[in-house]
Amino acid sequence: MREPFPVPDSGDGGDADRAPGADEAAEVTAELLHAVVRRLRRGAQQELAPLGLTWGQLRLLRTLATAGGPLRMGDLARRLGVVARSATSVVDALEAGGFLARQGDPEDRRATRVVLTDAGADVLGAVRRRRSAVAGHLLSRLSAEDGATLRRLLSELVAAGDQPGAGPSSRPRT
Repeated sequence: MREPFPVPDSGDGGDADRAPGADEAAEVTAELLHAVVRRLRRGAQQELAPLGLTWGQLRLLRTLATAGGPLRMGDLARRLGVVARSATSVVDALEAGGFLARQGDPEDRRATRVVLTDAGADVLGAVRRRRSAVAGHLLSRLSAEDGATLRRLLSELVAAGDQPGAGPSSRPRT
């Protein structure tokens, strides 16, 4: 199989802080990860387009589904990492589509909570099935062992990204 990008030799990893070619290897790795994510996202978008949903709307629906119950608008915006006005615009569109509903907050009459509707849960299920099929097709090229290794490595990268100060200066030395 032909490599889509040249994969440089990382060198011998001697006493230097970074092995020769490590920066180039990191760039190639980032490009490869980006290419895989683009493929997965295209598959999800093929499922979203007929439903009239955007990627941002799907993200909001997933956030609600994993919240374990209704969320106040401010809490939803914080979880999404957006300003409240942006969340409100997305909620407006999803409410108009019947995918979520607003309800009063019993603890604070001034606050509004957002809850996933059955239609929202159904659309999430459909998108998950499509995404799983696309990912399954893409990953079927890997052996079971390689798939497990990939999941372990990606999990480590995700966990490292959640640590304070995770960035170029805090990457582990090899």
